[in-house]
Amino acid sequence: MGRREDLATIEQVKVVELSYKELERQILAHRDYYAYIPYVLFQKESVNLTHKIQGVVRSGTRYKLPKNYELVNCGSKNAPKVYRRWNKVEVIYGSATALADEAFMVDEDNIVAFLM
Repeated sequence: MGRREDLATIEQVKVVELSYKELERQILAHRDYYAYIPYVLFQKESVNLTHKIQGVVRSGTRYKLPKNYELVNCGSKNAPKVYRRWNKVEVIYGSATALADEAFMVDEDNIVAFLM
């Protein structure tokens, strides 16, 4: 963060209720809506990348994001050196379609929340 291209415009902030439901039809992501989507959803074929520009399907960018950590002592009992060991989750940053007959967390505006 801190670079010029890292700036974002926040147009709306809203508290939403999420509900877990099985989709009757697929949900397309809104235009220019991107998310960090857990890679396991692609392996299970629950989601597809859908963003297209001039007929070319754009794939997402694969990352390993830190999710949580545990404190690990790498020193001795008398001189502890405690470090954070991060547990990482593989994700794809992209725009996706949530497929029908799959269960997802969805808000009241019918936007899928991809939880890690």
